[in-house]
Amino acid sequence: TVENVTFTSDDGVVLPGFTSTSGHIHSNVSPHYDYVIDTKINGTGNSYYGASSLVDVTFEGLAISGGISIDNYYPDETAVNSGIIISNCTFTGDETQMATNGFNAIRFKADSRYFENITVTGCTITNYYQGIYVQGVDGWTVSNNTFENTTHNAIAIQSSTSNPVNGAVVIEENIIRGAGDRAIRFGEVSGNLESVTIENNVMLNSGDTD
Repeated sequence: TVENVTFTSDDGVVLPGFTSTSGHIHSNVSPHYDYVIDTKINGTGNSYYGASSLVDVTFEGLAISGGISIDNYYPDETAVNSGIIISNCTFTGDETQMATNGFNAIRFKADSRYFENITVTGCTITNYYQGIYVQGVDGWTVSNNTFENTTHNAIAIQSSTSNPVNGAVVIEENIIRGAGDRAIRFGEVSGNLESVTIENNVMLNSGDTD
């Protein structure tokens, strides 16, 4: 668990990114030796599970060339991700990787878990496949950001069959330029959806012919 932490950096420092993964951790090579459980593994099914929780964590004023990627595939509620703030960060992207599915500036993904009370504000995101992709929404605010040149969606608020969109969703005061597909995309919503506020966004040269 990482809790009540703010990540900052010195001026001029460009970070490759940040990754947190919860779920079944295994190698695709079989057989191999699993040093976590200290035994030889002949397949992927009997490897181990790892849980990472991020609670009240802030990414403040960072320059990032890759992305922030947080996945939660843990089978129960042991891994928790809540109160995460991404503020005033610059995501520089890469024109040579823009066509690569999964090259996202900010990605939160879960098949059944939720990411609660997440805020992305004051960031600049340039040259990505997608700007923000989240699957597992329970209270999200995306405000005062600038998105430049996303091959696919600029902002994707997605879902699976087990985690439809919950809570209050606010998308406001963003500038979206050159989104090759949708400026804003939504998945399925649930009965626990409190509200959706989408206002005062500026969208320029964005959207496909559909």
